[in-house]
Amino acid sequence: MSLSRFHIILLAVISIASIPSTRVASAEPRNIIVVLVDDLGWMDLGCQGSDFYQTPHIDQLAARGIRFINGYAACAVCSPTRAAL
Repeated sequence: MSLSRFHIILLAVISIASIPSTRVASAEPRNIIVVLVDDLGWMDLGCQGSDFYQTPHIDQLAARGIRFINGYAACAVCSPTRAAL
């Protein structure tokens, strides 16, 4: 049974990808804050460019941390979304 060049390359890529990372974990655990808000529009926060609402504390959190801007709700109403978390 002869392996084609594609199969050999695929096997090599899978083998390399399965090697565990040797990155050392940080000594200090990271904090994770999940903010779940009902009926919040995209431009309702200052960190998103709103001039109408003043949200200095949320803006500070956004400036000092990592923002995940592509979150989606599990349902159109908030109750199933809260249960999904």
